Amino acid sequence: MFLKTVKPAQRARVSSIQRTLNANLLEPRNIEEDILSTSILEEKQRELKMHLTDYCRANKHKRGLPSLSRFQVIESPPIVFCMVPKVASRMWRAIFKQLRLHIEQQRANLDQYNATDICHYLVKSYKFMFVREPFERLLSAYKDKFVSTRAVDRYILDTYGRNIIRKYRPNATQQALQDGNDVTFPEFIEYILKDGIHEGLNWHWNTFEDQCRPCSVEYNFIGRFEYLSQDAKYALKKAGVYNLTHDQFPSTINNNYSRTRYELIKYYSQIPLEWIVQLGRVYRSSFEMFGYPFPGPLEELFHNTTGQTGITGKTGQSG
Repeated sequence: MFLKTVKPAQRARVSSIQRTLNANLLEPRNIEEDILSTSILEEKQRELKMHLTDYCRANKHKRGLPSLSRFQVIESPPIVFCMVPKVASRMWRAIFKQLRLHIEQQRANLDQYNATDICHYLVKSYKFMFVREPFERLLSAYKDKFVSTRAVDRYILDTYGRNIIRKYRPNATQQALQDGNDVTFPEFIEYILKDGIHEGLNWHWNTFEDQCRPCSVEYNFIGRFEYLSQDAKYALKKAGVYNLTHDQFPSTINNNYSRTRYELIKYYSQIPLEWIVQLGRVYRSSFEMFGYPFPGPLEELFHNTTGQTGITGKTGQSG
């Protein structure tokens, strides 16, 4: 009866709302909560993009594109995603594989397309990337590649593990030199500070700038690992493919905060504070581009100490 008493335009809107309620099995109050949550997210996104724009204008940054193999592509609807290792990258690979299978798409990465198509996707597609607190991401890379190593990562041990042990472990055993599979966290960090920054950081532990060129590529959305579930859903909905994916993203900020903080302190307390300051300089762009404070989650390690703790080398400053 209600629909019969309203004007056609209003009737269409009411019908649309009812279809939304039926499709999502949500009560109206939950729809309102979802709208509020989306509004807050979009406001934070505007602030993040303004911050990034200010950074890019004020600082020297790398221009051009990174390796095109780092961009995952969906042809319809057109989507480009810059893959950053250790920012839920395995789950993102699974989602993009699922999307390609749905549309029977053969090619996966942007480097598999011709120049005309590359320009088309970089201009016309919905482009997004995700970032993560830099110290947390670096530790995750170490643990993934040198602690909980998979068979597919054997090349990391062959390429980096043996070399790190040979250069940074006095009196290393022949077994350790041969296997390269027991690199300690201090050895890994010493390698980054003394060799990695000169020979080029591996993409598993490089900067966001090297990985995705956020000052050169105009991303429609930049999500945070700290709000993975919410940000991933939003990005996939805006890209027009959320209904084709499964909800594979757990909430990271509430469930794992205490464990993550414990792990960070456990590992970074093994290295000198000056190394942490040097890491802040190496990954300065990753901190400053996206508003991550330095030393962030490692602040307590600097308590009751004196000396240089800021990225810029000035006491107490964060760059």
